[in-house]
Amino acid sequence: WYARSTNAALDRKQLGARIERAVEGLAPAYRAAFVLRAYHDLSLAEIAATLDCDVNTVKSRLGRARAALRRSLGGPR
Repeated sequence: WYARSTNAALDRKQLGARIERAVEGLAPAYRAAFVLRAYHDLSLAEIAATLDCDVNTVKSRLGRARAALRRSLGGPR
């Protein structure tokens, strides 16, 4: 039991590090939009105001950021 929970904790830590590296590897515009949405829970309108761009630009950047993260992390297309 202990070994399994220790392995699971290690796996989570390694996954967290992989995700962090993948987010850091995003283009700055994509990273900014992604971080504001995923980590700060801002709405699309709030992100647009923060980044001084159109809501549709935010949607595009988020979609491209997610696609890049899926490629980087080996997830489904």
